[in-house]
Amino acid sequence: MDKLSKENIKLEKDKEIYANQATEANAKYYQCLEQVKLKNNLIAKLQKKNLEAEAKLKLQFNLYEQVRSDRNLYSKNLLEAYSQIAELKTNFKRMTGHIGQLKEETIIKDNKKQQEDAKKSIYVEENAKLEKSISQIKQQIGSSEEMIKTQENDIARLKYVIAEAEAEKAKQKKDYEMVMNERDILSTQLIKRDEELHLLYEKIKIQKSTLKKGEVYYQQKMDDIWNLKDNIKGIKRQLIDA
Repeated sequence: MDKLSKENIKLEKDKEIYANQATEANAKYYQCLEQVKLKNNLIAKLQKKNLEAEAKLKLQFNLYEQVRSDRNLYSKNLLEAYSQIAELKTNFKRMTGHIGQLKEETIIKDNKKQQEDAKKSIYVEENAKLEKSISQIKQQIGSSEEMIKTQENDIARLKYVIAEAEAEKAKQKKDYEMVMNERDILSTQLIKRDEELHLLYEKIKIQKSTLKKGEVYYQQKMDDIWNLKDNIKGIKRQLIDA
């Protein structure tokens, strides 16, 4: 009888211990679930930030390509302007030489003024036309030089814009790499938490199985106790009758 009572008390204590362990395991399980939810929310935010960074980087790259295209166009226009200036300078030198030649011819013609008045008039008109052409060429050269200065200023401005775009691109790339590193770290931590959660699940299964066995064993012992009590009552009645 004392042995059964002690065993019953021990079973009650074991049941209470297993119940406490199961409660602690459930608490740890829900705590892990909350941590997983927080990690998932953080990963979602980082993924959103990653997408925003990629979109901004793509926009900066498109702007860089557009600026580079404009720079190439301005460079092409500048080369064409230099070519035109070279051609105008060549024409100017040719016209200047022609004027010198005409002046020499005019001096010779002055010595024959009496015979060459008609021809002199023609040469004066040609000289006026040539001087007018030279004036126009000078104006074209001045305009071309102004255009070159303007294009050089535009190229300098585009170089500055390109430098800023490249700096922003490098900054965005650095931010992107930092976000990717954080994502990898969080992924590693999440995998580790999943493994811990899996181990916790296995422990809970083992505890539940042990608890269930303890309950079955406890029920068997209770049945034995009730059977012993019935036997004791029968024996007592037999003693009373005896």
